Amino acid sequence: MTPKIAPGDLQVGMHVWPTARTLLAQPICYQQPRCSITALRWPYADVRRAPRQPDTNGVRYPHVGPSHRIHVDNLLRRDPHLRRAASRIRRRTRTMSAGGYEQLPLF
Repeated sequence: MTPKIAPGDLQVGMHVWPTARTLLAQPICYQQPRCSITALRWPYADVRRAPRQPDTNGVRYPHVGPSHRIHVDNLLRRDPHLRRAASRIRRRTRTMSAGGYEQLPLF
């Protein structure tokens, strides 16, 4: 269980991921895109999509599409998909067996 976000934890320009945690969550929360906060009026934040641009090395994030007003309980400060990607990488690596053969994963 992640802790609740306090009023001082969010700032304008911060990157967040909308996630559906309440019953009346916006439809964008079910897609979980990377967004940036454009305005903050507690307990709501106005967010816009901020996808990574190719060939910018992650420096520039343009705001794309309309602005969405989302309750702060529906925001994550960390990428929800980052943990799954890291666990997949760890699962693929296998140690060498006694005979010098590498055990390949079946799936």
